[in-house]
Amino acid sequence: TPQRPQEIPFVQQCVKEGGLPIEAGPDLGKPFFRVRKALPIPPENVEEEAIQACGLPQGILGHNHCPGLTVCSNGDLLAMFFSSSRSHKAEYWPNVGLIATRLRFGAEEWDPPSPFFDIPDINDQSVLLWNDNGKIWMFWGGIGLSDVPFKWCVSSDHGSTWSPMRLPFQIGRIGGYTPQPISSAFRDEDGAIYFAMDGLGAHSFLWKSEDEGTTWSDTGRRTGGRHTVFVPLKDGSVVGMGGKSSDINGFMPKSITKDWGKSYEIEKTDFPALASNQRPSFIRLASGRLLFAGDYQNFNGKKPTGVTENGSYVALSDDEGETWTIKKIDAAQPHESKAIPLSEEWAHNGHPHATLGYSVARQSPNGMIHLLTTMNHPCLHFEFNEAWVLGKGEASTSEGSADRTIERIEQHANGTTRAKWSGEIGNDGIFRLNGAEKWSYPDGTLQYEVHWTRGRKTGVEAYWDREGKKSWEWEHAADGKSIWR
Repeated sequence: TPQRPQEIPFVQQCVKEGGLPIEAGPDLGKPFFRVRKALPIPPENVEEEAIQACGLPQGILGHNHCPGLTVCSNGDLLAMFFSSSRSHKAEYWPNVGLIATRLRFGAEEWDPPSPFFDIPDINDQSVLLWNDNGKIWMFWGGIGLSDVPFKWCVSSDHGSTWSPMRLPFQIGRIGGYTPQPISSAFRDEDGAIYFAMDGLGAHSFLWKSEDEGTTWSDTGRRTGGRHTVFVPLKDGSVVGMGGKSSDINGFMPKSITKDWGKSYEIEKTDFPALASNQRPSFIRLASGRLLFAGDYQNFNGKKPTGVTENGSYVALSDDEGETWTIKKIDAAQPHESKAIPLSEEWAHNGHPHATLGYSVARQSPNGMIHLLTTMNHPCLHFEFNEAWVLGKGEASTSEGSADRTIERIEQHANGTTRAKWSGEIGNDGIFRLNGAEKWSYPDGTLQYEVHWTRGRKTGVEAYWDREGKKSWEWEHAADGKSIWR
């Protein structure tokens, strides 16, 4: 049988190289908030028979969890999840692989998910994505490879292509670990790379590389919680918040290191402790503020004395985490077990309140904050700004009219047209794709076409392989319904 050309996932195809007004966005002084579905149903929260019936590729399963998220340098959002069968016991089965989806800058909806990576008969999960000044680092874990705590690779073209997968060359003493990266990665003042991983039980720690990933070492000590999320502070220390499965009088612990993970001081925070099916988010914003997100109650509905709110929240700090302004996320949704009978086995004691599940947060160059959730029906994507958290009036929901049009043409190395697309910046400051978009292979044959109407796909969207065969098409109706073929 002749070898067929490699089928590259759509999440890696038709990725714009540049020319996008990535700093265009709403007025940061006025509240802005919106919510999107990060994954469609199916595949989210359905059985494999339903996924196959709608024609989605093999490798996309019904339980999609533990997300990695980054903002690419072209403005796109890139998200990855591990994808497993629906049973709550299936997360560690060998059929677990990685799927990915992209919210293209100027689009209102995420692309359908694509299979991304899967080592046969090996469990792959728990992706951490980090944009390191244009280079995207991808760390992930999973079980089945003895003495391999994580795998990693990098991309320098917005996630369109990736280096070969690498296994870490470990130096020094390696303590106990769970092969599950968390969501934090950063450099110190000398350029060394650090990223967070679960330890054993209710603990986490930092990996370190001083040579751009050639070798990796365990920094030594463990934090006071599982799924700890980290941010370097202005005084040179690093603080880790939470994350779950431990508490101090019902409150989440924080772990402070002044020697980059060699030792920790553990203190109580003002945030309720978390448990199973929960992971907080913690990042530094371009303004200098700290942002933290979590739930008011743990998975079983427990919360410390004095906490009266229920559901989920986001918080900002102007003083390096000493005090916080907290905003409840009213649009957050309950655990999926409260929405669909298929997920009732996840419920245990449960509670009816909203949860962020396993969350991850990032900030775009235009100042917008992106918070991704799981364990809802479906996974959600919140987009908002600091003014919304600080409560400076009602959030904007209206769409502005066109103010400026942008047209771009990209070329292949051989001079043929690679892509042609257009968009507009509205008087609300937001860039939206608008008009026809067409992509071609280097020999000039059609690869992909879609029509945009102010950020939304309209008409027929279609993709062709290199042999000229149509791989799939979506027919997008004006009423918001789409037919997949």
